[in-house]
Amino acid sequence: MEASLILKTARQRAGLSVRATARLAGTSASTLSAYEAGTSIPSFSTLNRIINATGNRLIVSLHKQSFDETRITEIEQLLRFADQVPRQRPGSLHYPLLADMVKQ
Repeated sequence: MEASLILKTARQRAGLSVRATARLAGTSASTLSAYEAGTSIPSFSTLNRIINATGNRLIVSLHKQSFDETRITEIEQLLRFADQVPRQRPGSLHYPLLADMVKQ
């Protein structure tokens, strides 16, 4: 989730205006507005300070992604197939002329 959405959600849940939240967090309303609009990105410590000013707590967690074994198998099969496809075709390719095909 982006910082702008986290800030706006926390402020709105607390029922605070931008100006009141900025005052509580020790920053300016214009700076907080820029963070919420996504035109400026706060540092982690600033983000945490503003979230705390709304009466919320920021919790960050790290989760290992799990991969779908079926998808991994499909990708492995595709890569094996790609290795078997010749990189360059020997000789030139010849196509029948459209006029010859129409005559038949």
